[in-house]
Amino acid sequence: MGPPLTDDTCRNKGSTLIELMISLTLIGVIMVVIFGSFRISVRAWEHGEADIAAHQRQRIILQRLAQQLSAAYTGKTDVDNDEEAYFFKADQNGLEFISDVSLIPENSYGRVYVNYRFLPDAEGRLRLMVFEKNRVFIHDGLERIRPEPEDFRVLIRDLQHIGFQFLQIDEDRRQWVEKWAINKEDGVPAAVRIEWQLEAKMTPVHVMARIVSESRDK
Repeated sequence: MGPPLTDDTCRNKGSTLIELMISLTLIGVIMVVIFGSFRISVRAWEHGEADIAAHQRQRIILQRLAQQLSAAYTGKTDVDNDEEAYFFKADQNGLEFISDVSLIPENSYGRVYVNYRFLPDAEGRLRLMVFEKNRVFIHDGLERIRPEPEDFRVLIRDLQHIGFQFLQIDEDRRQWVEKWAINKEDGVPAAVRIEWQLEAKMTPVHVMARIVSESRDK
């Protein structure tokens, strides 16, 4: 038989059990904190990766847009009923022009008619949308093209702001204007300045696309 149980022995066993329970509780709390921090870190990393990918996509599209504008057709073309004019039309809601560069893979050859629209979604955030059509398949004049909303492709969602200015050159006078109309005399803009802002707290990005015209640049 073992030694008889005394009050001190019972107290020691009770103390050991309480200490074990306290230790297990502390370990459980520490593990909860560690796993909670790990989960937050993973979510932050995933969110950061998504932001980087979105910003890279937006910058690529912005660069392609600038390339497409730089390749804008600067000669006269059939606008309506065999009436020829310089086709470049723009305001703060969108722009239309003819370009030698396409953003849509199906239009990888020849000139294309390009129509950009900046339309808000249900929450008021801007979307950059584009419609293209190969110039070969346009027979009734460019002014008769009326794409439906479902014909546009969304390039970028959730834009805070996008704006355009157009460089007008009259003899020795140069000025930036907010709009550009189809005309028979003034041609197309000498350059287009794009202002692009993803979020209100971010600094706007500015890109300039110079449009080369043989007659103007001689």
